[in-house]
Amino acid sequence: MIRWLRSRKFDWRKLMVLLSGKSGRPSAGLTWQTNNNCHLLWRASEEQISAENVQITPHGPSLALSDLRDAARVAEIEGQVREVFLQLRANTDLARVMFEGYPAFAKSIEEPPVIEATTKSLHAMPRLRSPDDRMTAITRLRFVMEDPTQLLSNSVAHFVIDQLCEHNNNPELVVVPGFSKVSYPARP
Repeated sequence: MIRWLRSRKFDWRKLMVLLSGKSGRPSAGLTWQTNNNCHLLWRASEEQISAENVQITPHGPSLALSDLRDAARVAEIEGQVREVFLQLRANTDLARVMFEGYPAFAKSIEEPPVIEATTKSLHAMPRLRSPDDRMTAITRLRFVMEDPTQLLSNSVAHFVIDQLCEHNNNPELVVVPGFSKVSYPARP
């Protein structure tokens, strides 16, 4: 997916993206930090896409692969997507004019916390320092199981996406903590 996105030569700074439909658990993937598609887009864009131009709409218009064969249906869905995105954007633009001079909302791409020896709880997904960081890998698994806003795949997705981007999209060089370079006992 990273290779395909990069091959499209999008103007990432202007690109508007609507992540539409359910993603995983009903309460998951509703924010930039909890939806690994946001991280995938950010890294595929070489960190150029604006968080402001990515909207997550679990009840937004959906597109089935079979729709791609019907140009009229694609045009209809594109119109729906543009309408939803522009309605969301209109509120943002209106607020900036109406409340100029007051502190503004800004989506952020926060730097994730790092687990220290004294860490007892976390408010955000911790960052893996290396593929050998077993404490953080297991904590990420616990975190996604306890936090209903997280996609289950978030336990490894960001780390894998980062490694793919750092290793020229070569999956053979991706290390999944707790799974890669582990000798499992033979099955009886």
